Amino acid sequence: MSTRKRKQALRAFPHASESDTALPLRHAVRKLLGRTFDRARCPRSARQPVVRSAAAPAAPPQTSAAADIVKRFYSCYNDGDVEGILDLMADDCQYHDLALYQEPHTGKAEIRKFFENVRQTVPADLMFVLEKVSSDESCVGVQWHCEIQGSEFPFSRGCSFYEVNAAGKITRARDLVESALKPGSLALQALALLAPVVRKLGPKANPGNLNKLPKTSIALAGCTLVYWYLFFASRILPGVPSWEAPPEQYKEILNQSINFWYCNNAFEAAGWPHIPNEAQHPVSEAIFNFAGAWSFMLLPLFIWDRKSKRKVGLWTAILFLTNFLMFPYMALRALPVDKPIEEQGPRPPEVPLPGMTWVPWVPAVGWTSLSVAAMSVWWALAARPEVGGLAERWSYFQEAISNDRAFCVSIADILLYSVWQPVLMAETGWKWRKVPFFGLASWLVNVNVQRQVADEGMREQETGYIKET
Repeated sequence: MSTRKRKQALRAFPHASESDTALPLRHAVRKLLGRTFDRARCPRSARQPVVRSAAAPAAPPQTSAAADIVKRFYSCYNDGDVEGILDLMADDCQYHDLALYQEPHTGKAEIRKFFENVRQTVPADLMFVLEKVSSDESCVGVQWHCEIQGSEFPFSRGCSFYEVNAAGKITRARDLVESALKPGSLALQALALLAPVVRKLGPKANPGNLNKLPKTSIALAGCTLVYWYLFFASRILPGVPSWEAPPEQYKEILNQSINFWYCNNAFEAAGWPHIPNEAQHPVSEAIFNFAGAWSFMLLPLFIWDRKSKRKVGLWTAILFLTNFLMFPYMALRALPVDKPIEEQGPRPPEVPLPGMTWVPWVPAVGWTSLSVAAMSVWWALAARPEVGGLAERWSYFQEAISNDRAFCVSIADILLYSVWQPVLMAETGWKWRKVPFFGLASWLVNVNVQRQVADEGMREQETGYIKET
């Protein structure tokens, strides 16, 4: 400090000594030099970055011409300008919304119809907000979400991919929006379960082949879902969904299964070993066993049905689960066959089904089912007299069909078998095939039981049940 400044400090602070006035300055100099030495000792790469609360905005990145075209596309959409959207599209453009459609909209006519439908249906104030755009000369990726009056719309986040040609027209667009369902790890488990199926089906597993399926097969597959939902998951029909059914209902089904075709009761009456079980109401047991007898009669038709592959294993499940699996079988049966029926071989004149021969057990199937049906009728009307007479049994039937979901399933199965029977018997030409139950039973017991194989144009192939062409 100079002499003049030191004297000025002493005049401002008359009670301070010279050493006192020099002390603050000395500390300031030492502190400044210490910082300088510290920065000299610390390399630049090791210093902590300076965090600013309000950084200066970075210069916007340069975007490609393709990205500008895509941005104009979204501006036209938000403005409701369908013509502006079409002006950005090539004549053969493909626009594919993966969340809504299996196939893309191809050509300006289809794309126009799609966006006109969108503008008529979607609220006009639902806007796309672009979050990030990445592009090169011909490809553009966009990350976006939708907002209504500044508020983000639920489940509206998505990504889109665009291809732009040299003329500046969009040739391909693909949208993918987030799913409203969030299954979590269940989706990974589903992938693990589906992987073996996809490996086995190969190209046939492509969902794009669904539009090539016959409408009948698609309708039956849809009926499968409706059947499962109505009888096992919904609250529309009497009773409760399967997961809410009381233990007594499952116990009743188990007891009926143990007494399938009244065999357990017969063993008990004969003094033979049997499975102890509780007796159920005879009307419920009769309906259950009548449906089982009808299922049993379908075995010959399943084996010789040339519109599908043999489904003996499936029939075994249908014997107990009835239409739970019958709908899927009929849907598979409606699929196109590799070879038309008329090209599958000659029709031997003495055989009921073309190209097939009968074996002696076929009439036994019909007689067995007729016996069980007759037993079921008597069982419903007269078995276990302690439950009452006809009036009490009819009252039970009305109450069960109004409150018991399992009982409703058995009644529905009988009604649906009345529909399936004439379809499965179409090739037989049997005049009574449309008569429920007894039309099929009478055909089984009246066919020619002699094993006959035509010599000309026939090829014998030994199987466990039949010889076929």
